[in-house]
Amino acid sequence: HLRNRIGYLAFEGKLNKEWVKIINESNMIEIWTPSEYCKKMFIKSGVQKPVIVIPHGVDNKVFQPKQIDQFDTFTFLAIGTAHNNRKGFDVLAKAFSEEFSKDEPVRLLYKVNTIYNPGQSFNDHIHRYINWNGNTNIEYTDTNLTEQELVDLMNKSHVYVNSSRCE
Repeated sequence: HLRNRIGYLAFEGKLNKEWVKIINESNMIEIWTPSEYCKKMFIKSGVQKPVIVIPHGVDNKVFQPKQIDQFDTFTFLAIGTAHNNRKGFDVLAKAFSEEFSKDEPVRLLYKVNTIYNPGQSFNDHIHRYINWNGNTNIEYTDTNLTEQELVDLMNKSHVYVNSSRCE
């Protein structure tokens, strides 16, 4: 018999009624989620269990930007999928284009995971949000990387930007 059962769920929208019923009728004592947005959506969906925000952690033994050479150009890095707007790539490109001109020594680099829509053209998607100033300092790669290559990319960047609407 388990007395202290805790559920963990991250979901970027309203939960369907079946999930809410399962959660509410379960023997879980509380639900953990990584963001205030998720908490708000769970409560709005009808979850009656206590919802606690427990942010994602970072492994400082893996992510050590000072251990390797960084990119020559000051680089903001964003990582995620682009099959919908939940990762906020649209608002990030818009904000970057409004703040930096094409002549400044800075770039925004997207590492795009195309797992949900392999045929999608991220280039067409993101250019809708770039200012008319012709900002060419926004780049992307959709190359598959090993775990170590992804860690190296993050460590080489100067700033990691999480523009997600959820996490």
